[in-house]
Amino acid sequence: MALLALAFAQPVSAGKPETLVLKELEEEFPLAPGCDGFVVIHRHVFDLRITTYFNEAGDPTREVIHFLERLGTYINSATEEVVSGPVTPLKIVIDFEEGTVAYIGRPFHVTMPGRGVVIHGTGIVIFGPDGEIIHEGGPHELLHGEVSACDLFE
Repeated sequence: MALLALAFAQPVSAGKPETLVLKELEEEFPLAPGCDGFVVIHRHVFDLRITTYFNEAGDPTREVIHFLERLGTYINSATEEVVSGPVTPLKIVIDFEEGTVAYIGRPFHVTMPGRGVVIHGTGIVIFGPDGEIIHEGGPHELLHGEVSACDLFE
């Protein structure tokens, strides 16, 4: 999330959007620490394109983040078994005036041979200023606890 701070740079001229492009970023984090005897670690390589929009006073009003996961893997910390995920496109829209954050796209979609779709998160979810979901379209199984990343290693 430190990358988001880069998008808050002062505008060159008020009202004109600014875009920051970051390529081939790598990140690793525990996605599911509560599995029985192991942690699911998510390791991925991704690109970001962050566009910040400003009002005439030069204040940021909206930020659009295009996230493209080029390579994503899920790793069982105990066995080191690896499950690969597909390329994942996601757009995040932060509205600073309304206090909302929208996630649009396919943040999670993992299909495994012989099992089909194991994790499916597709569509749109908009969170209000208090973090509550104010709009949702499409399946979001991880978000609602219907599945867990632990399920990848059953």
